[in-house]
Amino acid sequence: MAQACVRSSAYQRTELPISQLMRRYPPSVAMLTDLQRKLWEAYEAAEGRAPRAEKLRALNEFLDALVTSPPTEWFPWARSIAEQVVDHGLNLVVRRPLFERAVFPALLAGYQGRLPGCARWLAGLADHLLRNPQCREQLQPEDATELGLLWAAIRHDPADRRSRLRLIDKVSR
Repeated sequence: MAQACVRSSAYQRTELPISQLMRRYPPSVAMLTDLQRKLWEAYEAAEGRAPRAEKLRALNEFLDALVTSPPTEWFPWARSIAEQVVDHGLNLVVRRPLFERAVFPALLAGYQGRLPGCARWLAGLADHLLRNPQCREQLQPEDATELGLLWAAIRHDPADRRSRLRLIDKVSR
């Protein structure tokens, strides 16, 4: 069974089954169709034990089904994945196709719409942006770095404590 690491305090990490973590921090699976939900579960199962080629095949099958729905139906789900990974420490491998085809488009729309959290989650996934100039070019040039996105997160939501703390941590290094 796949495990995920959760930081329950500043000093302790707890291993939880992903299914238990998902109950704790549930994604918006209600936004997925039954077929999409089944394909996502098949991908999660493959991610835990299958060879890389099988993982990517399962992921691409899911993504192909996902984009058949209007973005307004699955963007909340994709943003919830980013939130779980960045804010809650979900140990989910955000593979390049998942980032490019689902997570980034949802976060970009939220960033452009100034939705709270989206710029922070993009900042938390900045390594993906570094490796993907096509995605990075869609951001404002001043926001195309982790620091720039954290500043954007604070501009979008001045009460965003997580972004403030991460920004202070980054600047103080």
